[in-house]
Amino acid sequence: QNFLDRLILKNAKFILTVSPLFGEDLRQFCSKSEVIKPMIDIKIEDLKRDRFFGHKHKKNLLFVGRVEERKGIYELLEIAKSLKQNQLDFTLNIVGGGNLFNIVKAKISKNGLEDHVILHGLISDKIELKRMYDKADIFVFTSHDEGFPRVLYEAMSSALPIFTTFVGGISGRMTDLENCIEIPVQNSTKASEIILKYFNDESKLQGIGMQGLKTVEKIIDGQYITHEELLIRNLDFEN
Repeated sequence: QNFLDRLILKNAKFILTVSPLFGEDLRQFCSKSEVIKPMIDIKIEDLKRDRFFGHKHKKNLLFVGRVEERKGIYELLEIAKSLKQNQLDFTLNIVGGGNLFNIVKAKISKNGLEDHVILHGLISDKIELKRMYDKADIFVFTSHDEGFPRVLYEAMSSALPIFTTFVGGISGRMTDLENCIEIPVQNSTKASEIILKYFNDESKLQGIGMQGLKTVEKIIDGQYITHEELLIRNLDFEN
């Protein structure tokens, strides 16, 4: 967006990006711009192909990310309030630490959401975190700005239906009503309406979840080569 950025890009020998969306933009500066496999630790055997999409009386919602304003944590609480007001039976699990952790904990209590919203804090154990994804029924991501969040790959690998904002590079991988459902940024009222619309639409949620699984499967099954492979291919070690 500025002179220095454009100068660097135009003089680059090659550019590697994880985003197909950014790949198209970068080729106007450097013709040798290639999309690489995201640096994620997800294997084919990690994909959850047996997710149950039938009706559940109580749904488990999951958010994974820092508990801070730019991740949309306040909108997330407003969404929970709306679901409660509409008498839906749900639990919203919030995984992550952050500078608003204690404030959010107090807001949960103030708004009478203790029976619906659980703050788990940071979960660094990969097995435990994968279990959280696999046990969830819906993934909600309310972030205000991103590159492309790792958590969306993780949610797709668990075949989770995803409600997400389309910020940063998210639209480069995600397509509304195909492998996710788009919700607006910093608009909890509209986001709540969208989530309410599809909350009990098991057929739509199943379609979204399975398309997400196919999306991440294409990424990790060899369609894209790794950062290391492309780096070695492009570097001239003799000089």
